[in-house]
Amino acid sequence: FKQKPLPMVLVRYWNRTAGNQLHQEQQRSDAQGRVRFQLRAGSNMVSLVRMIPHTDPNETGSPPADWVSYWGSLTFGCR
Repeated sequence: FKQKPLPMVLVRYWNRTAGNQLHQEQQRSDAQGRVRFQLRAGSNMVSLVRMIPHTDPNETGSPPADWVSYWGSLTFGCR
């Protein structure tokens, strides 16, 4: 995030098997912003959300807000 690792952020791993079973795991990233999941066969997604305080909630052109959210996800298949 902004060219730096994100320590202690919640990262979620989702897996849907060919039999349509859903498996979910979550863990917090380490000091280097890394997590490690055991990949499973099927459709997969890794996702996270980063919330930071809005620095100027009265910024012109934007509706008032207290927080800004950044969402990221990666989807892929495994055999």
